Parts: sequence; structure tokens; C-alpha cells
Amino acid sequence: MKNTSRFFCTLAALGLAAACTDSDSTGGSHAEGGTSNVGTGGASDVGTGGASDVGTGGTGDIGTGGASDVGTGGTGDIGTGGASDVGTGGAGEFGAGAPGHVGGGIATAGRAAAGAAGSSGVVSTGGSGGLDLASPVDIGYVAAPIIDRAPLLSGTTSEVVYSAVVPGYDLPLDVAEISNLSTDLSGSSLIGWTADAEAKLAAHGIVLLPGGVGLKRFDQAYARLKAADAPTLVTTDSTLHLYHLFFDQVLKSLEMNELIPVYETLLPAVVDRLRGLYAALDGDTAEAARRSTAALAVAAKLMFPDTFSVPPEAATEVNDVIELVNASQGFAPEPIFNHDCSEDLACSGHDLSDEDYEAGAACFCEDYSQYKPRGHYTEHPALERYFRGAMYLGRIGLRLKSPMETRMAAVLTSAMAATSVPFRGAELPAMTLWDRLRRVTSFFVGAPDDLTFIEYDQVLREVYGENFQLTALEAQTQLDTLRTRLRELRAPKIQSGIVQSYANLTEQTQGLRFLGQSFAFDSYALGQLVFDHVGPNVDHADYQYVVDYPDDVIINGNYCSKGAGYTGNFASCDGQSEADWAWLCCKALALASLEGRPELTDLCRLLPKGLDVAAAYGSSRAEEHLAPDHGYCGYADQLAGLQSETAAFTDEDHYSSLYTGWLHSLNPLFERNYTGFPSWMSADAYRDKALQTGLTSWAELRHDTILYVKQSYTSGVGGSATTGGNGPVAPEVNRYYVEPQPEVYSRLSDLTRLTQNGLSELEMLAEGLDGPIGRLEVLLDRLKSISIAELQHQVLEDADQNYIKGIGATFESIITSIGSATAIAPEPPSGPAVLVQAVEGDPYKTTVVADVHTDGNTQRVLEVGSGYIDWVAVVNLDPTGALVANIGPAFSYYEFPQPLSQRLNDDEWDAMLTGPEPPARPPFVAELYAE
Repeated sequence: MKNTSRFFCTLAALGLAAACTDSDSTGGSHAEGGTSNVGTGGASDVGTGGASDVGTGGTGDIGTGGASDVGTGGTGDIGTGGASDVGTGGAGEFGAGAPGHVGGGIATAGRAAAGAAGSSGVVSTGGSGGLDLASPVDIGYVAAPIIDRAPLLSGTTSEVVYSAVVPGYDLPLDVAEISNLSTDLSGSSLIGWTADAEAKLAAHGIVLLPGGVGLKRFDQAYARLKAADAPTLVTTDSTLHLYHLFFDQVLKSLEMNELIPVYETLLPAVVDRLRGLYAALDGDTAEAARRSTAALAVAAKLMFPDTFSVPPEAATEVNDVIELVNASQGFAPEPIFNHDCSEDLACSGHDLSDEDYEAGAACFCEDYSQYKPRGHYTEHPALERYFRGAMYLGRIGLRLKSPMETRMAAVLTSAMAATSVPFRGAELPAMTLWDRLRRVTSFFVGAPDDLTFIEYDQVLREVYGENFQLTALEAQTQLDTLRTRLRELRAPKIQSGIVQSYANLTEQTQGLRFLGQSFAFDSYALGQLVFDHVGPNVDHADYQYVVDYPDDVIINGNYCSKGAGYTGNFASCDGQSEADWAWLCCKALALASLEGRPELTDLCRLLPKGLDVAAAYGSSRAEEHLAPDHGYCGYADQLAGLQSETAAFTDEDHYSSLYTGWLHSLNPLFERNYTGFPSWMSADAYRDKALQTGLTSWAELRHDTILYVKQSYTSGVGGSATTGGNGPVAPEVNRYYVEPQPEVYSRLSDLTRLTQNGLSELEMLAEGLDGPIGRLEVLLDRLKSISIAELQHQVLEDADQNYIKGIGATFESIITSIGSATAIAPEPPSGPAVLVQAVEGDPYKTTVVADVHTDGNTQRVLEVGSGYIDWVAVVNLDPTGALVANIGPAFSYYEFPQPLSQRLNDDEWDAMLTGPEPPARPPFVAELYAE
């Protein structure tokens, strides 16, 4: 076993992380109890006597009497006798009494469930789905059905052709020349105009004004502008939010009407198949079947607590997991997978040796704070239950590093391939239903980051042959060959749990997940721009202080260690090794606790920033704001590598899922050439506003997909107003304007059409959804056309002016029709299924939040959120030569660290926004706002 001095435990001792203990757990929960009422007379496989493996009544493996596989009914699940595999008690497969060790060192909860006396088979079950095991279960491997692996989404970026030729004006502006300043801005009761707002408008041609508490729907914001007869500006913010509503409501409807029903049928059937394999197999392979039963039973019980019965042979572990899931507090050993690994080691980021794993031990720590329902999953009880169960299936992995977990994966793959499930009038293979789940989630958010049943089925048949008996999994040599072949397949790219710094991510985490969370490039980028991919900040004010602080005063071998490759070269980033980074970061964290100076933790980059995502996608403005972060050793190189990747993206990359298509729609806001655009768009102030818009939409994207996207983790380190005078009167025809970002509108339109086409191909396009999709496309295409006309400095047609003036009603119509087509019935049913009435809160609001990265070292997460709607005022030079101010609704963006055990849902975020100390706006946008 490796040295158990660990960085995470170090932080716990210093008060920076969860508490550690010195005691080792004894290898998982010893299941107790379960009554094995089996056949009464018969030839028992196990007799009554002593500590022998067989009975006393004969000389063979079979005792005296009839034909039953199981003898006369003892009540114990586990044998009593010394070191023998079978105890002395009753005549069940295991005798009555104390816990014995069976099949790899794990005490099992007896294989026999409640069965009729004298039955001729193995056992019958009253467990999950009423499976009849009156006949022995076939343990031959059945190849999985052929699954269509064609791309789930394909698209191209529509070309947008125009020449931007808007004449510019000089900054700063003479506000007296703004034709409608006094009537529409400083004299408006809609916004709180101030002297500072006027100064910023004069300086940049654009200013943001706080909208105050309460306004969180764009359709209502536009309605207020129309009621005030304000010169309306249609913003990219509002159209991006409209796509978020469409995406979120459609996904939510599919989860309720398609995905949950699949799980309701699929999980109990596969659990029953696994129970049959457990009864029919022996040794480690039987134990693998039992643990796989337990893992799927956790998900089934979380999703369907009132209808699913936990199998007795897995009850103790399943109940322990569910208790941890429901508490949702933080890191803890996973009861089904953690064996002979102490709590402090399991959740330290360190691990047991390979030899320990070969002997049947395993460390497995799970972040149970991830199971707190967030996103739209708080809006309905069924969605809350689905969130917890699907999160478990998406996060819990069967790792290749563990022989037992590899057997579990093989047995589970076999169970999936051999099970048929009645679903909506047809008998379907379980693997076909699983593929239905995979295709829907991959269409929305991308392919799983981890290996799937598809790869396991292929390699199993290559290694063992097309038709093999699962008993072959007992042989270690072939199992090692299986593990070697699977390791040659694609490796996970995102670390989503505790892993020791500089440990090999593939070796630590590669394996099978039932339906693993998806790879997302933005999540990958966040993980690549924190420790241990990035070192300490040599420009930090306390860098030298930490370097010079005597090591033996606060640090010893129990806390931090100078690992292999340590050089002690801290003069600059040049020549520093990864071991140097780990040592110095550990030392900084220890000092932060010792001296009560949390700012010392910033010496190492433990949490990323939202700007990292924009910068990774090529935003030079974001990189300017990130200039101080270039002091972190390796940061600039990591960022440059990510930028090279995104620069090489093709349409195949951009449209691999709706998620990637959404990110592609944001790219023009992150980086573009504004030559020929209105003067207010050419200044840095607008580039900051565009960053805010793009990052807020990204926050909504992460909110909508919080269940499915694999989250990155940091490695373990060991009113007064001025009027501006009476200027010229603004021509009525030029009072309405669209933020001219034609590529944004065009890409959103492309994405909307792809959404419709993909749902049709999946045969999951809800009845009535064609109408709102069509209206959304019309809106986006119209805004693109108007934007191009503006950039070509054309006078807008009356029809376009009127369209902008009535945009609020258009938004409301689209929102209402989406809600009607994706309605969710209340629980229990109590009338017409109307989404707005059936869910908790307002599903169309802007105030949403999502945690996007976890740092286990300081027990914090990075939260990103959209707040209340603000106002943006801009000054345009219209085709008549007049300066005209326009007003529109804008996003507000927030990001901040939050304790890991207090991940926020939308209601808590709302309360924080209206509380006494709401979070500050991020520095990159704060200067845009008027005081």
C-alpha cells in the first residue's frame, strides 16, 4: 500500500477540507440478515456439518436426497465458520451467523430470496421486479444488438454575406447632440438615469444601467419599453435567452415523457437479470454480479422510490449510498465500491497500490454534493428523483484498474445484452433502450466521455470469443488481456473527481459508466487551466514569503512531501518541476490556514474563471483581462494550446451536439473585427458587454445541462439626472434598432432547425412543437436581415420598425407556444397539463445559476449565474445623420466561489440576489455600469 500521508487529509488537519480519520474501513458493508427460505427436502449443495465445503451425508458435492440445488432453509446469509467459505449453520447456500468472506473478500448478503418450499430450481425472488428464477439462468454471453453509430447531429454554418459600412462618430460624444437624450433617457421613468450614466455614454457610446430587483423576463422588459414608447434596442441577450428557454423546455419535456419511462422499465429488468447471474455464478464473478445489482438498484431506488424494491442481497449497501446521496454534503467513500480502504485515504486523492487492487481492495470516493438537484430539476418531484438517479449512473465508473470492477462491467454488459424489456407494446432489447437514452443525451450535450457498453461488447467478444460462458471471467489471465485491450481505447479527457496531482488520469478513471456524463470542450478547458496543469503565481504578492517560510515550522512529512523530481528552484517558472508546484501549493495552503490568510490560497490557481472559456475560444479581450493570470507558471502555454484546438474546429466539431452548436453561436461575441460597425461597437466597452452576454448565455447552457456535462475538478495538491440640453428631435422612423450581430442570429437559426430535424429523426418531436420552432426561426432570420440592413447603413422599412416595436409580443407568443407543446403534468395529476402552472417557479426567468468546476482542496465550487435584467443604452448615427439613443434589455452576469456543500439551486440564487450581500459583478464588466 502506498504512503498514506495525503494532501487532502493535510488540508483537513489544517481546517481547509473535510475531516480525516486514521481508521481503515473493512472493505465495504457486510450485508446481514436476509432470510433464505429455500426448498425443503432435497439434495443440498451444502450440508449441515462443520466447516467443510460440502455436506455430511455423502462423499460427493451433493448431500442426500432429491433434486434441489439448495437445501432446507437456514436463515443466515453468511457463514459462521472460521476461515471456511461456508459456515456451520442452516442448509442454505451459506449458513447462519457471523460474516464470512466469500469471493474476493467481501461478505455477501445471501443469494436466495424468498422462495417456495421444495422448488426444483435455484431460488425465486420477490425483489425488484418479480423475476422467476425457478429455472437456472443461462450464463452464456449474448452479443449486444448492432447499434447505429452514425453521427447524431451534423450541420454547416450558414454563410452571412454583407459589407459593414456604418459611418463613425468621434468619442467622447457631445451629449447635447443626442437628439432624444432628454426625452427618452434622462427624462424616462423606466430607467434611473444619472450623471455617471451620461458621462459613460459620452465616453463610450454605450452604458449599462442596473435594472433593479424584479425584472427577469425579456418579454416583459420589451413590453415595458413599448408601454413607455421608448426607442427600443433588440439585444442578442434576449434572443440567446429565448433559445435557452426553447432548449431547456424541450429537454425537460423529453426527460419526463421519454427518458424517465425508459429507465422505469429498463432498470428493474436488468437488476433482475443481474440477480439471476448472481445466483447462477460462483466466486468473484458472482460477487461482481451482486455489486452490479447494488449499483443499478441505487439508481432505480432513487428514481422510483415508491415502486422499486431493493434486492435483499444488496440492501445494506444500497441504503448506505442513498443516505449519502440524499444528504448531498460532499466527499465520502462509496459503500458499494470502496473496500479495505480507509476513509482518509479513499478521499485524499491518493490510492492503494496495484497489488492491493489485484487482491480485491479498492479506494472509491464520491462527491455527494453533486447529487443536490439543481437546474430545472427542482421544478418537479419526478425531475428531482430522475436527477439523483441519472447523476449516479453518469458519475459512478467501473474502473479498469480494478479486476473486480472490470468483472462488474463485463457482467453488466452481458446482462444488458441478454435482457429483453416490454416497452410501449413491443419487446425490446435492453441495449436498444439504453441506446435510446444515449442518442437523446448525446444529441443534446455530446457523446459520453467514458467507455460505453458498445466498446465493452466488442472487446469482450474479441477476447473471449463470440459465445463464451461468464465463468470464463474467473480466469485472471484472460481478464488481464481484457483490461489491456480496453486500455487501448479512448481515454477520458475530463477529471471529474478526486485524483492525486500528477496521477495518470487514464489509469485512475478509465472504465465503463452506465451512461457517462458528456465531454464538453469548455469543461475540459476549465480543467486544463487550474492546478496541476498550471503552477504557482510567481507574481503573487506573497510568493517569496511562502517560498522563504521555514519548511519545518509548518510542514512535515505528514502534510506535504517533496516528491520525485523536486528541485527547489523557485526563482522563476523556468526549470520548475511539477513536484515543485505541488510542494509550494501545499505549503501556501498550510500557511493560509495557520495564519488565517485565505488570500494565500490564490498563490495557486485552484478555481478557473469564466473568462477562460472566452479566451480559449480566441477572445483577445478576455485574454487582456486575464493578463494577471499569466503569472501562473504554465498558464500561457496551456491557454495557447487550447486556442490552437478551437481555431482548428470544423463544422463537424461545432455541430457534434446542440451544446457545441450553442457555443458556436457565442463565438462572434467573444471575438470579431468591428471595422465598419457602429462606433459604440468598436470600443472596448462594447467588447466587454459582448463578453458579458456570451458568458451569461454560457451560464444558461451549463444550467440546462448540469446533469449531463462532466464537470471539471482541480487536482488534489497533495436618481439625480442631467438633461443634456434640448437637442434636435429624433426622426420617428429611426427609433428602433437591432444589435447588429447577424452571425449570432444566423447560427441560432441554424441551431433551431437542427434541433427540429434531430428530434424528428429521433421520433421525439413533441406534438405542437413545429409551430413555435417555425416562429423562432422567423424571428432569428428577421433579426439577421435587419442587422445586415443596419450594417449597410440603410433606413429600415416601416415593417421592420413595427416588428421591433412589437418584439415583446412576439417573444411572449413563442414562449407560450413552447410551454404548451412541452407541458408537464402536475404530480399527482390535477387538471390540464400546463407547464407554467405545473412546475415550481417561473421557468422563463433569467435568474439561473450553475456550478461549473469543483476544487476539493479548498472545498469550493465556481458558480456562474444570470441575474436580473439590466438596461443597455447606445448611441447610433442613423442614415439621416442624427445621433439617436436606443434602450434595450441586457443580461447581468455573475461568477463567484461557493462552499462545495452549498451548491446553489435557482431558488437559493434568487434569495442571494435579493439578500443583504449579493455578489459583486465581475471586475471585467463593473466599469461599464453607471452608478
